Amino acid sequence: MGLSTCDPGAIALAPALGEALPSVAFFPVSNGLVAGLYAVDAAGVPVRYTDGSWGSVSQKGAITALFDHPSRAPTATTAARDRLWDLYGGLRVDGAGAWANGVAPRAVGYQPGTGILQVEQTVGGISLTTTMYAPFEAGGERDLVVIFTVENTDTVAHEVDLFSLQNVHVGGEGAANGESLTRVGSAILESRGGDVVLHSPLGTPTAAAGAPGGHAQNPYGRLLSGLDLDDGLVSGDDVAAGFQWRLGSLAPGASQQRGVVLSLGSDAALLSGRVEAWLAGREASALLAAEAANWSDWMGGATRPDLSGVEAEIEGDAAALYDQSLAILRMAQLRDGTGAGLILASLPPGIWSLSWPRDQAYATLALARAGKVEEAAAAIDAILNSESGAYAGYLGVEDYVVSVCRYTGDGVEESDGATCPDGSDAGPNIELDNFGLFLDAYAAVAAQMPADWDAARRPRVEAGVADVLSGLVDLNGMLVADSSIWERHWEGCFPNGRKQFVYSSLHAVSGLRALGGYAEAAERVRVEGLLNNGAVGGPVYAADGCPIFASAPEEICEHCGPYDISTVDAIVFGVIDTGSALARGSLGALDRALGMPNSAGLLRSDDGTGTTNPYPWYDDQEWVFADLTMARGLLAAQDHLDGARPRALQLLSRVTRVGEVNGGLIPELLSDGVYTSEDDVDNVRLGSDPGSEAQGATPMVGFGAGLYILALHEAAGG
Repeated sequence: MGLSTCDPGAIALAPALGEALPSVAFFPVSNGLVAGLYAVDAAGVPVRYTDGSWGSVSQKGAITALFDHPSRAPTATTAARDRLWDLYGGLRVDGAGAWANGVAPRAVGYQPGTGILQVEQTVGGISLTTTMYAPFEAGGERDLVVIFTVENTDTVAHEVDLFSLQNVHVGGEGAANGESLTRVGSAILESRGGDVVLHSPLGTPTAAAGAPGGHAQNPYGRLLSGLDLDDGLVSGDDVAAGFQWRLGSLAPGASQQRGVVLSLGSDAALLSGRVEAWLAGREASALLAAEAANWSDWMGGATRPDLSGVEAEIEGDAAALYDQSLAILRMAQLRDGTGAGLILASLPPGIWSLSWPRDQAYATLALARAGKVEEAAAAIDAILNSESGAYAGYLGVEDYVVSVCRYTGDGVEESDGATCPDGSDAGPNIELDNFGLFLDAYAAVAAQMPADWDAARRPRVEAGVADVLSGLVDLNGMLVADSSIWERHWEGCFPNGRKQFVYSSLHAVSGLRALGGYAEAAERVRVEGLLNNGAVGGPVYAADGCPIFASAPEEICEHCGPYDISTVDAIVFGVIDTGSALARGSLGALDRALGMPNSAGLLRSDDGTGTTNPYPWYDDQEWVFADLTMARGLLAAQDHLDGARPRALQLLSRVTRVGEVNGGLIPELLSDGVYTSEDDVDNVRLGSDPGSEAQGATPMVGFGAGLYILALHEAAGG
């Protein structure tokens, strides 16, 4: 059988879209310098106590983290520290006091197209809206701004006092012993060793207080006991500080704003001076307005797709999720140090809060498509300035520029190891797809930059990426075996070891073509390797009368599971003709073979339950990457494949609804509705899985927000 014949039939719609459930436990804010988290309703959250012991707690209706770096590993030898146990507001209404922690929010979401999170609660019969963000406004740095809006929604007036509680762990989670409190004007300076945190009130407080838990001066107990704060500060272990604002009589419909800014540093005088100059005596409303204006200006420069022709075909507000996805890309880009410009694969609390060149490439392509060329160029430069080449010996090369796995927050390459089921070493991940994807992203950015930008960088790109990639073509025309997108590690045990993955080779073709000057190498990989010189064999096999891409030639065997959604990128990136039998056959077969039983979504591969995979849970879930990649492939082939566009828009509708009900956040996975203990890692609905719950890392950046932006541009035709 050749590669020219195929009748896959029409692409069918899935029977049902699948219910999208609100299921995100934590909402992040970040400015590329710090990251904070708001806990909506999370159960079984692991924590470390001041005595060094570990436990688990429930967190609801409170800000529960302030990481001193958005990357989970700021350097190869350090971890980001969570400097905040919790922070929340409280109200005394007509003499009765209550705190907001533990109160389920009425609504949670970002102000549209921003990183400004807004949470609505009812405390003591009064509306309390907590607004939080990490500032992009000039002058803001490692700060978390929290603004409380108190509104009387009753029909009668009430006497109201607003309280705040900030339980900072100055040295990080579990490192809160020996904390010292002092006043600096109206602010409170909390210190421990070489770390300081400044608590700055927004709006002159009536009083302040701070003390260890259980002490008479601790703000938490004073509000509940009907006592005012009295400016007493008591140093000690695990202290909590707070402010009180006497708002007086609030008439029906009246509202007032106050707030707190937490600022991280190491030098008390420098920190206090910097924060004082930035805040400049502004009230909470003025500070919030300045941040909103910063976001408005940034979003105003975006090149959005014209969705007027597709809005009726997509369920949910795609335009709103587009804007929020663009905001996620901004929040996920690091802004200082030697790693400045890197884009994280996920924001905290997602486990993938490091920079993978693959994920970053999708994010960079999305930024470039959206007209955010400055940020896209910074992402390119971050990789060109990174420290890579540590695994050159595995490839038999002298050096290379793009990490074969990922970067810590300072731009240093690292790869992760694994252990085989028999206890032996599975080796590192060596992912050659990173090279080709970087070239695609570089070319997209260079096309929008001045010629001298490209001229200054191209020699390094050619020598350190394109030349290396061209030299890694094997005798069969494909790239040499690697770990590729699903990180199968190097050695030949589970998770199966290195293979000649189609995904890595197709991106070599696309990237070398996009860069220009490497047509011969690209065509050899395409024709000899991927297309097997026009015959079934190599990575191409026959199914249902059509040629279809396998994940890798080594995957075409009994009990091997050849179906892999990542091969669709051959169609998305134009490596094969979108109307070819191979394109149509692959799309049809993958859509049928990888369909979820409980939704319109897709698996990433057929390596889950029922295979030799000893850890199938990850492969059993719906992958948003799979949904968006298939949607993009179907859109590319819509003129050649019946039913392709309706099915693509169904998949986009699925992702749009999921993002919409989860406050604008796109998760890594959606659960399959079959409960196992792994489902409880999401901290939501412990002990059950109704299906379509956000799982894995949330929010995903390149694999979520970036791909969604690209897919909407393609759906709109531009």
